[in-house]
Amino acid sequence: MVTSMDYLVIGAGSAGMRLGHFLSQAGHDCLVVDAVAEVRKDKLFRAVDPNGEVIMAPTVIAASPLDIPGLDLATDGRSPARTSERESTNVPGVYFAGTLTQVRALHRILERKYHGVDWPNTCHQADPTVLTEVVLGRGSFLRRQFADVIVPAGRLASYYEEIPVDYLHDHALADDYFTITPNREPASPRTVIRHFFRATLLADHNAVENDLTSDAVRRRRLTEFFAERLLQTILTAATR
Repeated sequence: MVTSMDYLVIGAGSAGMRLGHFLSQAGHDCLVVDAVAEVRKDKLFRAVDPNGEVIMAPTVIAASPLDIPGLDLATDGRSPARTSERESTNVPGVYFAGTLTQVRALHRILERKYHGVDWPNTCHQADPTVLTEVVLGRGSFLRRQFADVIVPAGRLASYYEEIPVDYLHDHALADDYFTITPNREPASPRTVIRHFFRATLLADHNAVENDLTSDAVRRRRLTEFFAERLLQTILTAATR
């Protein structure tokens, strides 16, 4: 018996099951298996499970373990060679799920790459005061290795949550964007806001959480940063 799927997820642990849930909820045919006896690639991937059942799919995701028999993807316990999209550099079409916190990001990467679905976002006024409140309200929810992103476009700005930092700079949502990332050093926890143009850093601002300045002063400084950088964005756009 041959089963054709959009996605084959190898590894029925927490990460694999969660990714399978996301893909199925998005309307894709997805099969999560605990293990496979082998996987071969022609135009599609052809996997054989331990019961001899054959699964055909254009995309394979390794959740656990990361080694895939037949594709020479033995990692020997090391992190596999992969792109910022979490795709194998040796075998295109094979992706690595990573940890539970990385699974949602991989799902969104796949949705954007293969199905043209924009990264989820909310729309706000491109107003320095508004953006300051949005950023400071997200501070405690920021995760390492991820960035929240603001993309200004005229009078509006789109706010994207939890984009992997390496992926963001390789596959930017726009030319002009701001990143919001955490710095959780115990002595000086802070939220770092950076302004980029085509992955080149233009300016940054540190919103320190435990310094001696008042909350009002921290807000004013961040608002001034956004005001200056948004103006620069408008001036730059006018010259392009």
